[in-house]
Amino acid sequence: MSTVYFQQARDYILRGGDGSCGIIISPDTVATYLHDNHTQWVVGQEVAFYQRDGTKIKLKVSNIHPPGDTILLKSAQQRMNAPDLNTDDVDTLCGAKYMMIGLSGKDAALRPREGILQGAARHGPYMIGSSGSSKGDSGGGVFDINNPDILLGMNIGHSPNIEYAVQDCYTPPSAWIVPSGLLKLLS
Repeated sequence: MSTVYFQQARDYILRGGDGSCGIIISPDTVATYLHDNHTQWVVGQEVAFYQRDGTKIKLKVSNIHPPGDTILLKSAQQRMNAPDLNTDDVDTLCGAKYMMIGLSGKDAALRPREGILQGAARHGPYMIGSSGSSKGDSGGGVFDINNPDILLGMNIGHSPNIEYAVQDCYTPPSAWIVPSGLLKLLS
């Protein structure tokens, strides 16, 4: 991964006031995860996220989607630079290489990981990826390996035991990814 690629993609990642990770999906919308400390969030609740340069973004919870482990947040005033969302059918993305960027690095720093999309989960609206996922990566972006301005989805975690359809590819799954098409539909 080039330094330029990482510098472009990292600008789409936000840090929550609680240390969580969020991904910009449109000029006025941020997506994050629903598990752990976010389970108590409610529609209309105000939360703060921060851009890499420390700029505070005031957001309100606009949509909570438990099946996708996803929360969408809207900004009424601040416009953000957003990546393009890949809305291809999940099954056609099997074998695609990606770069996941989350906050699991030392001292909660941004950490990139490469992976391969391995198919669609049988239960839930997820894609399965090979990159692995650690605490702090939930809410992070999953970008096309060849273009940091194309978002494939949002990482929400990992499980060594998830059932999934592998199409024609197989390696043990380790990252659950909410597809960009679902994020767009929910927004």
